[in-house]
Amino acid sequence: MLVMRPVVLLLLLSAAAPFTGATLAAEFTPESRVVEVTVYRQAALVTRETRLTLPPGSHRIILSGLPSVADPDSVRVNGTGSAGIEIGGVEVQREFRQPSLTPEYRQVERELDDLNHQMSLVNDRRQSIAALREFLGGLKASGGQGSSKDVLTRGFAVESWQKAFDFFSSRLDALSLEERSLDTKQRDLGQRLEVARGKQSQMVSQGGIQRWTAAVMVSAPRGGDLALRASYLATGATWQPLYDARLDPATEEVKISWQAQVFQTTGEDWKEVAVTLATTQPSAGIDLPALASLNLTLPQRVVSTLTSFNSEYIDSLPILGRNHQDVLRLAPGVADVDTDGNPVIHGARDTDVATLADEAKTLPIQFALASADRHEAAVTFILPGPLDIPSDGQPHKHLIATREMQAKIEHRAVPQIVPGVFLVATVKLPGDVPILQGKVQHFVGSDLVGSSVTVGRAAGEEFALSFGTDDRLKAERKQIQKRVERHGKDDEVAYRFVTTLENHLGRDGVIEVKDRIPVSDDERIEIALDDETTTVGAASDPNEPGILTWKVPVPKGAKREIDLVYRVRAPRGVVVAGLE
Repeated sequence: MLVMRPVVLLLLLSAAAPFTGATLAAEFTPESRVVEVTVYRQAALVTRETRLTLPPGSHRIILSGLPSVADPDSVRVNGTGSAGIEIGGVEVQREFRQPSLTPEYRQVERELDDLNHQMSLVNDRRQSIAALREFLGGLKASGGQGSSKDVLTRGFAVESWQKAFDFFSSRLDALSLEERSLDTKQRDLGQRLEVARGKQSQMVSQGGIQRWTAAVMVSAPRGGDLALRASYLATGATWQPLYDARLDPATEEVKISWQAQVFQTTGEDWKEVAVTLATTQPSAGIDLPALASLNLTLPQRVVSTLTSFNSEYIDSLPILGRNHQDVLRLAPGVADVDTDGNPVIHGARDTDVATLADEAKTLPIQFALASADRHEAAVTFILPGPLDIPSDGQPHKHLIATREMQAKIEHRAVPQIVPGVFLVATVKLPGDVPILQGKVQHFVGSDLVGSSVTVGRAAGEEFALSFGTDDRLKAERKQIQKRVERHGKDDEVAYRFVTTLENHLGRDGVIEVKDRIPVSDDERIEIALDDETTTVGAASDPNEPGILTWKVPVPKGAKREIDLVYRVRAPRGVVVAGLE
């Protein structure tokens, strides 16, 4: 039995000379296929594999057809093989070929030729119809002149006029009907041509002309079997998160489903490959930006509207460093999985299964989920596979995780902006998976209530999810009073607002209401809250100046009112911006 062992890797990403004292026995160009892909947010790490049996000697193994979007500096080679086999290095070179040499390109070319031919026939027929219409129009004019002479010499011939009218009408109607059918056909051909040209353009842009070739130097003194793997970082691939947030009001639980949309236009189809999704961005800059000193100077007279941005100027910017990285966009750290800092691999989780009343009921179909793995710098999701992801730029979706969390259910209202009461659930993410920025669809039970775009959330973070307005609760705010009084050289305006809350839940409830009073940025403007007439119980937060929050119990079927009264005093004649 053949014993395989890891091949010694001596990777040289430059021109590698043949082994000293060894004779080049043969050059092999075996078929290779993509077996593993790790998709990042802006690129993909692709691994190709080939297996072959080598005779004794030193050889060049040619791995051709690497896509044009592959980074040649990222190519790495390793493998396993028989005892004594060594890898001496790898040369990466450009390879040029005509895109028409590929069967796919030839097929698209034939399709384009056929569509263009059909479009030419349609245009030719349109010209013929125009000529026929002009010809019939000429006959009609000459016939009309002849008929007029007949009327003067022989009298009015009804039958001949009727025959002429029927003839011209039938011919012109037929031409108009054919022209309308040509409109439909031309529109269909135009759409098909646009699709075919898009395919052709995509093939060229994906490397139909340019590819990379990796020549691997291998020494096999005794020959043997070799499984060779080449990996490279390719642009043209990404994945985007999608989320479903489903609230069950009865159990006060929120179930979040993580989904992934994988897109790729690398120029090579991934067929039956193992796919892993990672939250890192290896193509982004990682150098820590340098924060320059901020020196304040008086403004100088501008002598020119043109600015020259040299390297000294760029280095002096307070945020950007040499690599133009924005410190605000650097990914935040994510908490460890547990208190010991040990990553936990989470497998597929059972989906909810309804309680069976009898044996005749069937179980809901369960989904294959990805396994989430927490690393020091990222979270990875290993998708169940193997999977097929063609290079078509289309979204390929897969459910990667589901988590159920106990929620704190609240009703909140901001009636000054929206006259309604929102259903809000506050949850805490489990410690193994984060939420990346992406689109969220919100469900209450089985009902889709809306969608939103969430910001990134770290594993273990607590945050609120809104599930839209609850039409069983109402919050309406009205201005009741605006009274102006004079005090010396000042005018004082008294405002009174009343918010009416209604509860039709069928049970008692509590509504959190937010309202506000103005905040003065000028010592000449005085603002005073009327504590005697304003509803008691309002809480304030130093981080939200002027914002007042009430938590109002509202019995079922009842109404409650919140009064907000404040006064604004300013010098007479001064326009207070932002007040009205």
